[in-house]
Amino acid sequence: MDNFERVMALAEFAAKRHEERRQVEFRIFITYLTFLAVIFYHFTKKEGLSASIDTWIRELITRLGLSAPSSSAPIDAWVLIVALLLIHVVYFFWQTTIGMANDNDTSRRNFF
Repeated sequence: MDNFERVMALAEFAAKRHEERRQVEFRIFITYLTFLAVIFYHFTKKEGLSASIDTWIRELITRLGLSAPSSSAPIDAWVLIVALLLIHVVYFFWQTTIGMANDNDTSRRNFF
């Protein structure tokens, strides 16, 4: 294998990694928007949560050491606000790291 083929293999590898990372980034973005839509929906609805989601969220709240509301009461707004902020923080930290990795892949692809 000569040097040209090795350099082309490196460039193809970087391009492949960049494309795979962009696909994962798109899936995570759709998940992020879904979480935001669910939280917004729970801000606007008046009755309690559905049984499966209700049980899971109440268990999570209890494990965090907070007092879970009764099963007939809707989730408090502060819990939703904390969840919203936590989702934002995690997503934006993840976006900065994925952005750096994408920059590395594109510069490697363009260099080779």
